[in-house]
Amino acid sequence: MSDEPNIAPLIRLIRDARVILDADLAQLYGVETRALNQALKRNQERFPDDFAFELTRDEILGMSQTVISLRNLKFSKQVRAFTEHGALMAASLLNSPRAVAMSVYVIRAFVRMREDLAANAAIFKRLAEIDQTLLLHDSALRDIYRKLRPLLQQPPLPPKPEIGFHVKEDAVPYRVKPQCPRVLATALLAGLLAMAHCAAADPAPTPPGKGTVLFETGFEGTNALAGWTGTAQLTAGFQSAQAVCFEAASARENVGIQLKLDSREWRGCMVRGSAMIKAENVSAKPNAWNGIKFMLALETPDQRLWPQAPAETGSSDWRRVAFTVRVPINTTAATLHLGLEQVAGKVWFDDVKFTVVKPPRSVNPVPFSAPTFTGHDLPRLRGTMVSSQIDAASLRVLGREWNANLIRWQLTRPSRPGQTNSPAEYDAWLEGELRRFDAALPECERDGLMVVLDLHSPPGGKGTDGGYAGSDNGLFTDRQAQEKFIEVWTKLATRYRGAKAIWGYDLANEPVEEFVEEGCDDWHDLAERAARAIREIDPTRALIVEAPPWGGPASLADFAPLAVSNVVYSVHMYEPIAFTHQGVFRPSGPVSYPGEVAGKMWNRQALEAALQPAIAFQHAWNVQIYLGEFSAIRWAPGDSARRYLADVIAIAEEHGWDWSYHAFREWQGWSVEHGGDRADTQPAAVPTDREQLLRSWFARNQKPKW
Repeated sequence: MSDEPNIAPLIRLIRDARVILDADLAQLYGVETRALNQALKRNQERFPDDFAFELTRDEILGMSQTVISLRNLKFSKQVRAFTEHGALMAASLLNSPRAVAMSVYVIRAFVRMREDLAANAAIFKRLAEIDQTLLLHDSALRDIYRKLRPLLQQPPLPPKPEIGFHVKEDAVPYRVKPQCPRVLATALLAGLLAMAHCAAADPAPTPPGKGTVLFETGFEGTNALAGWTGTAQLTAGFQSAQAVCFEAASARENVGIQLKLDSREWRGCMVRGSAMIKAENVSAKPNAWNGIKFMLALETPDQRLWPQAPAETGSSDWRRVAFTVRVPINTTAATLHLGLEQVAGKVWFDDVKFTVVKPPRSVNPVPFSAPTFTGHDLPRLRGTMVSSQIDAASLRVLGREWNANLIRWQLTRPSRPGQTNSPAEYDAWLEGELRRFDAALPECERDGLMVVLDLHSPPGGKGTDGGYAGSDNGLFTDRQAQEKFIEVWTKLATRYRGAKAIWGYDLANEPVEEFVEEGCDDWHDLAERAARAIREIDPTRALIVEAPPWGGPASLADFAPLAVSNVVYSVHMYEPIAFTHQGVFRPSGPVSYPGEVAGKMWNRQALEAALQPAIAFQHAWNVQIYLGEFSAIRWAPGDSARRYLADVIAIAEEHGWDWSYHAFREWQGWSVEHGGDRADTQPAAVPTDREQLLRSWFARNQKPKW
């Protein structure tokens, strides 16, 4: 019916229930919100919790800050949400012709939504049966698969009376009439299968080999700037007639040029960008990412990346700058940027070049033989990360009272941002850490705790904003640091050969290949060398590997397994960072989960979509996935942190992953023993909802039999 109102956008997910807010329902029924709520108050017995409920203050604030159309909701002192049954009951109480008529449309909207969700079940099952090998063979197919999967989830379980809120992604202000999921998904699935057929018949072209020059310019000739946008001067260059030059009179003036590149040949390659630059009186940059810009902006269907060369400010003669980036296999656009950003001064660029350091890895999977190697004989490992400062009493609490059966022991070197240390200083630090670990191992055995030995700070790393030395910098630019890395793992494997409490060795925490110098290994090759060195000493111990950058789920999309036995692959889950890390590094407003973050709806469906590369990697290669880190800051609004953790754990459990929460008695911001008040730095008097959640899962653990 053309006159039927579009009610679907007004239906929202709050506390896992589909509801309409009182103001929206009152408008539909042609009454004031006050009159609707007064009718409810006079007939409270007709509105149990599964008919209507009142939103908490945190829920009201969260919705007003994440949904544009509800920005004025924060001024409301009281907001009620009506389920399908509550909306019908309200119409019967108001008993006006408009309310009765509109209630029919409201119920139809709820019913249609249920039918559409249920219709997806069969399509989702068919999609899950698509051959993983073909999906991983072609990046376009993988993009479609990732997009389809979150749209075709099973209908949710019946509503539970929990705190928190969801907001439908197709809600106001978009006002787009939703397509029938059955029709849309069927069409997309047909397209996917057609593309699969075409991909099999028309294989991808031969990728570029190592050393292939993908782009090069010396800015010579009369058409040196053909294709570029922006403004630049052509002046004398580095050992040549011409270079591009940019001058900014003030830091408020951004100057530069851009060139769109054909990214097809770049996809899946590790690429090194290099340029010669000269600087004159370049002012200090306000942020690390500002200043002299030699940047390759990359776009994929899921994200945008801005890898760039680090360049010091001030004045300098001609010098080489460079950076390395692994171009995502699903890259859709690449743009080269040269210039000055938020700084004053003058800079010259010459001899810009991009070369293939490593060609695309084969993504046609040949799975490891069954059964999947896990490195243990327990149904599941569930536990937490701990720092090396943890004491025996805390280990006993975690292992005996909480019944955890896993800890990830961090070998973390404190360091100021940018700080590096000599090999001798590194050895002294490491030996002190290992003495503490040696003392704790017997306690771990007594408490039934299996251990991941995590080299959080490998040789060559520099200080991060988090206050520790990371897995970056010299680890990929200094061959001596790489040899030291192999030496360290040879030492650790020898020292702990036969240690029964150690489940596995985590080779390096969250590796980041900002730049791989010529003659140095990238992370895949360096990890494989370290793994082979360990295998000569310990043939069976689980080796745990995270992919660059940062060990996030997306990092596994283009990663290939090591050609070494008994490897477990780890991911760290903190997406969306704006929620999990709110207020950690800089002040920020409250961000709730479930809810919209930066225009995207985040709920369990979105979390599973974010983890999809790890899920696909697991099934494509028949390997075990270890969720090595995940967390949410304790002061997230309401019970948002608990709800986020509950959803992440549920996904891990569904896929059979071992997991460790970050962290137990490390920093109070991540502590589940502390409440939601940021100002209160003392443990809560009673267990928090997050502590109860972890302990409810730990209660299912079985202990190792030494």
